Amino acid sequence: MFRNALAVLSIVIIFRIDAFSQTGSHSIDGRESTLAKRELLNSALAMIDSGDLDRSIVYLDSLLRIEPANPEAFLYKALIFGWQGDSASAIDILSGGVERSPRTVRLRTALARLLIETKAYDDAWNHVDKALAVISNDGEALYLKGLILEKRGDIDNALEMYKKAAAVSLGGLK
Repeated sequence: MFRNALAVLSIVIIFRIDAFSQTGSHSIDGRESTLAKRELLNSALAMIDSGDLDRSIVYLDSLLRIEPANPEAFLYKALIFGWQGDSASAIDILSGGVERSPRTVRLRTALARLLIETKAYDDAWNHVDKALAVISNDGEALYLKGLILEKRGDIDNALEMYKKAAAVSLGGLK
């Protein structure tokens, strides 16, 4: 019953936002906008949990209309396309997210993972480097750098990178 109420509330919010965007009125205040974004993301996640991925995408697209640089919306939308076996669309979605939110490490590492799967190692390397420029000791980015080195056949440097990733992830392992 709670999910149904949440879905109805989210639909009302979507219609209200659409009405504002069509009339050119932008009188929705910051508090309402924040609540709307939270409700849309929660509704999208509820739809993912229930297996209704198409409806989840509708909520995520609505969220992106309100906040075009929302990293979570891009990440979840790309995950859905990835689960559906559409890696090319997932890469496009994550690339769009990185363009709009370039300092979001999670988007860059997710994109790098997909690029590694498609053997686009140079592109993946660039995204990992940019992620590490934001957070120099990000364990996932260090791990991905090791994975790229391993895929390229540079086993010794890959092992060193894996050790760095483990040290960061395990909190100071030497």
